Amino acid sequence: MRRLFIMFLCIFFMAGYSQANGFIPMKYKLDVYDGIMSLHRIEGRNFFWRECGERLSEEEGQKRALEYADAIKASQECVHQRTGIMVPTKDIVSVLFQESSMDECVIGRRETEYLAQKLGRRPQRHELLAHVQRWVRARNRSYRHCRASTNVKCRDNFMAENYPNYADIRRWDIGAAQFRWPSTNIKDRKVIMPSGKVYEGVTLSDLFDYRVSVQMLVEDLSGHWKVCSAEHKHYYRRESRKIRRIRPEEAYLVHHHAGIHGFSQRNWLNLRRHMRILRKHAIQPVARMFGFGFRNFSFLFFGQESSSSFSFGQSTEYDSVQSSWSGEKERRGEKWYAGGEADSYIDLYYRSFFKYRSVCKNYTGGSGIFTWGVV
Repeated sequence: MRRLFIMFLCIFFMAGYSQANGFIPMKYKLDVYDGIMSLHRIEGRNFFWRECGERLSEEEGQKRALEYADAIKASQECVHQRTGIMVPTKDIVSVLFQESSMDECVIGRRETEYLAQKLGRRPQRHELLAHVQRWVRARNRSYRHCRASTNVKCRDNFMAENYPNYADIRRWDIGAAQFRWPSTNIKDRKVIMPSGKVYEGVTLSDLFDYRVSVQMLVEDLSGHWKVCSAEHKHYYRRESRKIRRIRPEEAYLVHHHAGIHGFSQRNWLNLRRHMRILRKHAIQPVARMFGFGFRNFSFLFFGQESSSSFSFGQSTEYDSVQSSWSGEKERRGEKWYAGGEADSYIDLYYRSFFKYRSVCKNYTGGSGIFTWGVV
């Protein structure tokens, strides 16, 4: 009975991650759910998640975490089918948490606090939306008032005199992924949702929908990867000195915050902190990035040397590096990714590989009847 159970686990682990037919494994959803919930625990204990003016109970947070997991996976697959780029799950979750703590109603801390003081409570979605729409009307009034004026500060003066709380606002950060609005790129953007629904231009109210925000974020991250991996070089600096070059797969997602031509080391460090929590509690980039399954085999389950397709589509050969797995690498004669850190994607990939290979090898006696597929 025990042997049958172990064999089932081996087959489930290898076959369960094949998503070629569009099936979302429950294990994947639960991993993303656990990762999201872990980020919302203060020091790993007290649960805190506020969305749309209300603090969620742990039960409500569990429901929202599963909804976000569905949206993230659907957008991943949608973008992958169109571009061939599979954006890693942990990158998407980390950016969402860094930008808004997964609050689809965020418009900016200062303005939210202003409304809270005015209302005597946390503002709800419709009140936040109405607040931004009042700014639109105020700005349009300033345009009409200053249409014939030659004073370059006419509109600023008009806003300061008539709408002082809006005086220094040029644009807003809206929604779960904090997109800048208004923007010509947003207004003219065509977004095709995983459901097939098409947005011909994204409106303000659309940005308050977490599913639209997630889809746009995944699309943008895939585009940032193409540019960053081909053109940019970023360095981790300490006291203005270059310590090391940041690999493109670490650096590209910062461009969502800093712009495609900018880089924020502070944002990068924050994202790395979130990723450490995700790796510790739930989301290993291993199976989700490489897509374990029975399709697209790239090496035999027991020890055949190979190269594999990285999550962003580039071919990656594994050259020898120094890490906690160096002894295992040398003994098995594997080729490894050059330049990786101890907590890199590749080390985690092989950590899981050896873990599950040892379990299945104990059952099969080393016969190698299973294969390990890498997409």
